[in-house]
Amino acid sequence: MLIRYGESLYDNIVGNENFNQQVRVYTPVGTHETLLAYLVRRLLENGANSSFVHQLVDESIPVSQLVTPPWKLYNKSNGEPNKLVRKPLELFHDRLNSAGFDLTNELVLEKLEQSLNDAKIENAESITTQANPTQQAAQYVKILQN
Repeated sequence: MLIRYGESLYDNIVGNENFNQQVRVYTPVGTHETLLAYLVRRLLENGANSSFVHQLVDESIPVSQLVTPPWKLYNKSNGEPNKLVRKPLELFHDRLNSAGFDLTNELVLEKLEQSLNDAKIENAESITTQANPTQQAAQYVKILQN
C-alpha cells in the first residue's frame, strides 16, 4: 500500500548521474497491529494534495524546490511568524484559548514556583478552627418540585 512511494525521489537523489548523495531510508518495523495506526497516518498525510508525495509526482514542481532546506525558507521570512498559523490564544474561533504556561522554560517554572510559595497559607489549621459553620443549615433548604 505504501511500498515504492519514495522510489522516484530515491532514484533522483542517489543515482550516479544525479546528486549521488547518501540517504537514510526510514522503514517502520512491527506487527500488523502496531503498524496499522502508522499506515493510516501515512495514508492520510500522503493523500493530502499538498503532501510531499503529491508534489513529488507533480511535474510543475522542480525537485530543487522539494529538497530546499527548511532554514532557507525561514531566512526568507526574516523571522516573521507565518500569518496562516494561528497563535495559541486564537486557536478557537468563538473564544480565546487559555494562556497556559510554557513548562519547558526554566524562568516560567521559577516564577510559577514563587507564585505558589507566595500563596501558601502558613497556618491553615488556625483558619479552619476559626470557621463558624451554620448549625441550622436545614432552615435554608427549599425543595422545588415540578
